[in-house]
Amino acid sequence: MTDTDIIKTAQANLRVLEQANSPWIDEYSLRVASAPLRLLLVDEILVRAWKASRIRGPIQMEAYCFESLPGPDAVGFCGGGDILPGIPMSIGWGNVRLRVKKLNICDFLKEPCICAKGLRITRHELVQYIANTKGVHTTIRSCAQKNRKKKNSPL
Repeated sequence: MTDTDIIKTAQANLRVLEQANSPWIDEYSLRVASAPLRLLLVDEILVRAWKASRIRGPIQMEAYCFESLPGPDAVGFCGGGDILPGIPMSIGWGNVRLRVKKLNICDFLKEPCICAKGLRITRHELVQYIANTKGVHTTIRSCAQKNRKKKNSPL
């Protein structure tokens, strides 16, 4: 891929995500949006496009992150941003403290975004899991296999 191809690919995927940016988005549109999100973040097309465009400096993300996760009973979720201005899509229980951090894109993806029962899931892991199991890699073959299993199931 040439630098121009990478930049245009990133732009096209960002347009798809822009169309999906709504608090009223349905499950199926989210599945479709998981493909460009994975391509841009997990497969690093956004970073490659940034470098190809010759823009200087790191990509900076501002997001809610866990400041503290005390103990295995802590439960928290750090969303991507505010759907309503000033009302964050992030919450924590059990003395979980959140704060806004400014991070480069690599650190943003490494930050845990879900915590429950001692398990911490990073943004990278979450995007990849959703894209692989609910979106990008949900193939006709895997759907057919699931349907066959249902037909053979006693339930």
